Amino acid sequence: MADLGQAAIRIGVVLENADRSPDQPVFRGLQLCAEAANSTTGVAGRDVELVFRRAEGAHAGLPENCVTAWAELAADPGVIGIIGPGISDNCLPLIAPVEAGRVPTLQWSGADEARGEWYFQFPWGSLTDESDYLVELLRTLGHRRVGVLHAGVVGARYLAAFSEGATTAGIDIVATRSAPVSRDDVVAEVTDIHDAAPDAVVFLGMGEPTLAFGRAINELRWDVPRFANIAMLGAALDKESLSVNEGIIWTDQYDGDKPLVRDIRAGYEKRYRRRAPQAGQLGVGYDMMTLLVAGLRRAPHLTRAGLKAGLEKVRNLPCATGGPRAIMGYGPWDRSAIKGADMFIYRTIRDGAPIAYPVQRR
Repeated sequence: MADLGQAAIRIGVVLENADRSPDQPVFRGLQLCAEAANSTTGVAGRDVELVFRRAEGAHAGLPENCVTAWAELAADPGVIGIIGPGISDNCLPLIAPVEAGRVPTLQWSGADEARGEWYFQFPWGSLTDESDYLVELLRTLGHRRVGVLHAGVVGARYLAAFSEGATTAGIDIVATRSAPVSRDDVVAEVTDIHDAAPDAVVFLGMGEPTLAFGRAINELRWDVPRFANIAMLGAALDKESLSVNEGIIWTDQYDGDKPLVRDIRAGYEKRYRRRAPQAGQLGVGYDMMTLLVAGLRRAPHLTRAGLKAGLEKVRNLPCATGGPRAIMGYGPWDRSAIKGADMFIYRTIRDGAPIAYPVQRR
């Protein structure tokens, strides 16, 4: 057991909008891992403690508010490292403050640019890698004419990477339509894509259009192969969305058959007396805290600079996020945590239930 007589090692956590809560699975994943560490030796005999700060970020149109929340945590000399934000639009404005403040910060968005000497990434989703996975699957399945609905700034960034990959793979994008992240009716946009006669349709982005995409296709009675990025995991968690999204295939990072995932789910259910979610959020939180605890234990001294040096020594840790072969770690010039051929896997909905898609990337 850690020595409760010593001051705890404090890790800040940015809650980036009004909907974020310490009770949500990703943050309970952080807490589960911290509690597991504290139940043994902690870090150098000291407990690890989470300190939360809330901000109204990009979903309220104010991503700079996350800079303020981060700065409040960074101003506390007892906070050795910070986790968050996790939405790309909130992470990008923090690049300069993190580097200037020299506080090891672990963001969990899909934006590759949100990295630096002090800015580490845990890529839950990827604006670039997911497009490669989707293009490869479309090519493998023989689709050559696709239509794309993209939502928000994130969707536009996904589309840029997807377009480059599609060109290389000989896939023609015959129609693209955009929608704001707050729009929950995209029938008009999907109708335009339908009229271009693609042999498959793809959703890229996040927000309300994610689930509206399937509803629109269902309303048009359009029998067309459908694909999406990781935001579509919401369909797996929303009972009303399962039927209208039957057959859709998306990139995901949740494999419920992994032994580590099963162990984390069991720990969650024992700790919180409720069923663990069948999605990646819990594992993402657990993985991020695993990285930080490993970095603290490898740190030459328990300071911010020491944590940075410790994180650079973390290698080949088991990873709940991603497919069976995924591992995680960092290096002196490496700031993206997840490694391996199946950083992403494909999932689908079959007979009203979310399952692994039978074809996976080699």
